[in-house]
Amino acid sequence: SWIDRVRALEIPGLGLYPDNRFAPDEGVTRRELAQVLQGALVLITGDEGLRTKYVGDESRFPDVRADVYYYNAAALAVGRGLMQVGRMEGTFRPEDPVSGAEAVLAIKDLQSALMTK
Repeated sequence: SWIDRVRALEIPGLGLYPDNRFAPDEGVTRRELAQVLQGALVLITGDEGLRTKYVGDESRFPDVRADVYYYNAAALAVGRGLMQVGRMEGTFRPEDPVSGAEAVLAIKDLQSALMTK
């Protein structure tokens, strides 16, 4: 099934919840989208170093500590221009829901970034 094919990719954010549910109809947070984008970048480019590129750096965001598990993904997504921060305050807003438009734009930007390489 398509669910099995998606799970086989082993991209963080596109797998099962800890209680073994797969819930594709539930909302997605900005933290989760960043993890999916990071996983897609690693899968497509084959560059495993992207998973730890920003580990050990000081946080770029006033609302995200550099030691949280999704920091690297957030920094990578913003650094690659796939996601945006708050214009005035530079916040990442990790728990905010992702709109359909934001998700489509991030995927389009990912596709564009990969096509120019």
